[in-house]
Amino acid sequence: MGTETQTVFEVLPGTWFTRIQNRDTFLGALVADVWSEHVDSRQALFLQEDGQHALSVVYIDHGHMFGGPDGAQVMRLRACFHLDMRIYASLELVDGLNYWIQRIQDGGQAIVANAVASIPEEWLSTSFDENIDRLFANLPGLRNMLFPAVFQWILQEIPESYTSFAYKERTIVA
Repeated sequence: MGTETQTVFEVLPGTWFTRIQNRDTFLGALVADVWSEHVDSRQALFLQEDGQHALSVVYIDHGHMFGGPDGAQVMRLRACFHLDMRIYASLELVDGLNYWIQRIQDGGQAIVANAVASIPEEWLSTSFDENIDRLFANLPGLRNMLFPAVFQWILQEIPESYTSFAYKERTIVA
């Protein structure tokens, strides 16, 4: 990963998080991971062009979606978050999650269908088809599946020093 003109970081000091240009995509990755029942920790790399202050994030290691290699593992919400929870501080959680849920609901099925169409037929299996069917079945209820779990987890698990999420009291409408 990276080029001759890029530096790649796997871990960042917390003071660098504001330098990530596409930091809101962490919420998109969270939504996609919950939707696809990702059971491994969310991993990311941070890229910096030579001479630039800004960073961009790319997500790696998607091999444990749909319940892992055997499909039998249960998704843990914590695994869908980046390992350093401070990355989410100051992101507008409700609006951000709603934005990414809507994007996935509006275009996710077409994107997945196009990706599946590019997979060699000999790689496809009955379990793969079942996973895709389950993915599409989860789409309409994604908001209801995500919000209660995320907010319950945040209230229970995030240390007080991390609770600077930009959360506004409001009713969440599905």
